[in-house]
Amino acid sequence: YEKTIRYFKPRENVDGAAINSFAAEIVKLYDPVKYKALIERGDAIEFINYTRNRQHFVPVIHVDEVTPGNPALDVLKGKIVILGTVDPNDLEDLHFTPFNKALAGRSKPDMNGAFIQANIVEMILAENYVNHVPWLVAFLVAVLLTYAAIIFNVFYFVEKHIWYHFFAKMLQLVFLIILVFVKLQLLRNWNLSLDES
Repeated sequence: YEKTIRYFKPRENVDGAAINSFAAEIVKLYDPVKYKALIERGDAIEFINYTRNRQHFVPVIHVDEVTPGNPALDVLKGKIVILGTVDPNDLEDLHFTPFNKALAGRSKPDMNGAFIQANIVEMILAENYVNHVPWLVAFLVAVLLTYAAIIFNVFYFVEKHIWYHFFAKMLQLVFLIILVFVKLQLLRNWNLSLDES
């Protein structure tokens, strides 16, 4: 119950055989083209691009409502139906996700496994993946930023020695703020991650 669920493996090798994850197998049965696109990405681990929390998955139908002739079930025609517990008090199947309102400290897990699987299925079908910035681009940006920081530090150490320590700390803080801002904007606007794939 400690880790936030951010990633999933589309396939796992078991005794030499490739076994699909639950969500990947559902997509394979529902839309083989989208499944093929997932596999062709070639990523052993995919970042889950959550788009809905438990309140946005409707309808949630209780098992007692699944009876022949119930007109409420008509809404399920042509849809993927995931069976699972949705009790927000069932700690056996609650997990931490990025939707959790508590960023730090003790908090309760916020999403059942069925909703996590639904987010993964929805991401695959929409091909709404989080992609990674190519390592060469990230490397070149890191080199340029490091070079700029060295030039700044050398200049202030030689020319403004009295203020060097203050400006060096300010530079570190500004770089950190800019990098976090850029990372969040890339993820939010273009589904790009600076993290290693």
